[in-house]
Amino acid sequence: ATEYLVDDKNTILVAKFISTYSYQKAIAILLPYLNKANIEDFKTNKTFLVELLNSNHPDVTKVTIDWIEFQEEGLSISLEKELASKGLLSYDNAFNKLDDKNNSIASASATVILDSQYPDHINKAIHVIEKLLNTGKDEDILEVLYILSKSKHDRYAYFAAEFLSGYTTAIKTRALETILELCNKNSNKLVESILGCFINGSKKERFLSLEILNKIQDTQSLNRLFRNISLLSAYEKRQVFSIVNKIGLQSVPLLTSFASNTRLSYTARSIATRALGKLAFEQFKVLEKDLIKQELENIYKYLYMRTIILEEYEKIKDPYLLLLSKCLLDKKQVILEFILENLTIGGEMESFELIKTSLRSSNSKIRANAIETIEQSTHKDLFKLLLPLLDDRVMSEVISFYKSTYSVQDYTLNEVLSHTFLSNIHLESIVSIPLITKYNDDHLNIFRERLLDDTTNKLVKDTILFELTQDKSYVNVVSKLIYLIQDKKMSGFSIFALYLILKNSFVDKYKKDTQLKNNGLVYILEGEVKYNDTIYTKEELIGTDILFTNKDLEIVCLEDSQLLMIHKENIIDAIEIYPEIGIEFFKVKI
Repeated sequence: ATEYLVDDKNTILVAKFISTYSYQKAIAILLPYLNKANIEDFKTNKTFLVELLNSNHPDVTKVTIDWIEFQEEGLSISLEKELASKGLLSYDNAFNKLDDKNNSIASASATVILDSQYPDHINKAIHVIEKLLNTGKDEDILEVLYILSKSKHDRYAYFAAEFLSGYTTAIKTRALETILELCNKNSNKLVESILGCFINGSKKERFLSLEILNKIQDTQSLNRLFRNISLLSAYEKRQVFSIVNKIGLQSVPLLTSFASNTRLSYTARSIATRALGKLAFEQFKVLEKDLIKQELENIYKYLYMRTIILEEYEKIKDPYLLLLSKCLLDKKQVILEFILENLTIGGEMESFELIKTSLRSSNSKIRANAIETIEQSTHKDLFKLLLPLLDDRVMSEVISFYKSTYSVQDYTLNEVLSHTFLSNIHLESIVSIPLITKYNDDHLNIFRERLLDDTTNKLVKDTILFELTQDKSYVNVVSKLIYLIQDKKMSGFSIFALYLILKNSFVDKYKKDTQLKNNGLVYILEGEVKYNDTIYTKEELIGTDILFTNKDLEIVCLEDSQLLMIHKENIIDAIEIYPEIGIEFFKVKI
């Protein structure tokens, strides 16, 4: 393999091949390459270096120290910092470099000295950190957080937590990475700050927050965590499940309350029942029957409420009513899947995921087979209640079944809106807000109560404040949803999928002849644009043909236009939770 080391292009390939039988020979090849590598190449291959150094093989350490001693021209800053974090640099050499005028060299040395047994030496390293912080530069703050992450003292995790609010995304992410390195089961005072990052952070911040909570394993964190779970990716669900699983039997009382708490999202309750089924199956079985019975009645009740909303929509054609009706129809699917999942947890039915996928199929035979499997797996009285929600009967027949089976309450439109406003699904709540303003004269008092409630979700509070201020310069998420449900390509997606697609999207006005690039999709609210020699006008969506390529969408405004810009990254994130989105977009491409 070493014959291929003609130039740097093959070094990593050869080193990885050799590492399969000899770590020490692999690192002997890797170190000279990384010492000369540019910053990007070093970042790309740093993980491989860490893997070799973490192997704890004595020959790896010996080869590395021997190689360092023979480097007369010194080490690159990037490599020096990484080796310093593993304690592989000479202590005396590092101490002598603390006063170096080059901040990068001084910080690499501080990484070694912070773990010193001499207080005066530690103070000198801290002076380097203070010097970097005093510059106020983002790159120096990032450097400080990196230094702290390589120390062995968990107290520095609390210092890093100070950078979780009011700083750039890069700094917050690095601060979370530092906390993850340093925290332990005694770091429960960090929980509130970490939960804040989970609730309001980016995808990366949410991932790191859950990893930190997984290390801390604080039972008290579960209450706020579950209260703020709405839509999670499959990986995030596994992370939360892992947190609960590690806490173990101590979490059972809370899980029992979460499973029955109708104020929590169905995602949160799903994780709770799944964990309860694993940790305390007997406890789950006590809850299961009543839980399923109540949720089945809820589905029919929401579908009945939907008919009341649609009756009003037919009179005045208010698009907000149409949006709320779609929300309730999509909610039916969410609750139905929650019920089927609990039947699987309880052992009545096998392979919930397969059944769920089959029921969503456009192939009637596949759906029929899934329904037959459910029939064979459940008691006949339960299946009788499930069947109208599974087969293809029209909605009027479903409502007739509801009225003949349950005691049905008559609702006014305002009562329906009050119910949806207080929903455990935040999206349903915010869609109700413009309608409450329109139909309820007491809406100010209703909104005030919700704003003063500490348990009210931030998205709901923000939407109420937007509704009260009526800021015409800003298009909020409810208005964006109104636009997308009227598009042929998007109308088939659930409202929850559309909400994820619209995350971080924005609306802006552009003058005639403006040339634009967007890595995603563009929906035309007003105006006319040209794309690929084709002219597009109001209420048209552009960019689905190149969504899964490396190309940017390039358009020209043929007149003054108002455009909704949707980011590709958020579409990809939505696909992680709702794979059917990707399938539909691929169909468009084909």
